Amino acid sequence: MTDANATPDSDRRTSLARNPAMVTDASVQARQWLRGHARDEFVVAVAVIGVPPSELRDSFQQGRSIAETATAHQVDVEKE
Repeated sequence: MTDANATPDSDRRTSLARNPAMVTDASVQARQWLRGHARDEFVVAVAVIGVPPSELRDSFQQGRSIAETATAHQVDVEKE
């Protein structure tokens, strides 16, 4: 039976979950690097928008982007 909602990414995550040997040191290091940079961007967004980190996190969990959250707080997303 095939999942009609499956995507290539979800298929890959499922494969990795079923076969942890597919996870390489390089992929772990890449993920850690990305998470570190995403954390830095998150901190900058919180400071610029002027919201508590929990509010921005909740916005993400509800499917809103940083730009949508900024706009909701009257922050110009095109600011240079």
